[in-house]
Amino acid sequence: EPGNFFVRVTDGNGCSGTSNIVTVTRREVVLVYQSALDFGVQEVGMASTATLWLHNNGEETITMSSAVIVGPSAAFSFSPEPTLPIVIAPGDSVAGQVVFLSQTNDTYNDTVHLVVDEPCHREYEIGLSGRAVYPLTLSIPRVEIETNADPVVIPVTVLLEPIVESASNLTVEFDVYYLSGALNITSVDG
Repeated sequence: EPGNFFVRVTDGNGCSGTSNIVTVTRREVVLVYQSALDFGVQEVGMASTATLWLHNNGEETITMSSAVIVGPSAAFSFSPEPTLPIVIAPGDSVAGQVVFLSQTNDTYNDTVHLVVDEPCHREYEIGLSGRAVYPLTLSIPRVEIETNADPVVIPVTVLLEPIVESASNLTVEFDVYYLSGALNITSVDG
């Protein structure tokens, strides 16, 4: 621990001596890093890469002995795997690439775990998060109607695959072709 210390020694005859006061200080390890990497929403099967920056803002060289991704998923990885130990001089930075790639529709949360051994032991955690979704496929069946009735109501069913429980900001665009006559679309329900 930091502080002021001295040593007092007593010999076998009861005579003692005291050393000069020595001040012990500790320089802080200052590793600056993002607290989290959020990959947002990505399409299932499509890789997304983010850069993880580590900066030594202290006065001593940092030696990192471990950099691993821990957690329940296998959706996050380093690319390439870091070569250890990682040495970061005062004022320097290093960057690593983290990849998010999932094969299923889900939300993922893991952690980058870093271990610094020099100048003193410290452990750091950086959160990883991402959501993988299947792309939506829109299927509209062809509808043919012959009629002289006015107005004509054409029911159209839209199937989104995979089936989603809810959606927001969803826009469906389609073209309507007709063989003859005037076309007037008055409403779209649903």
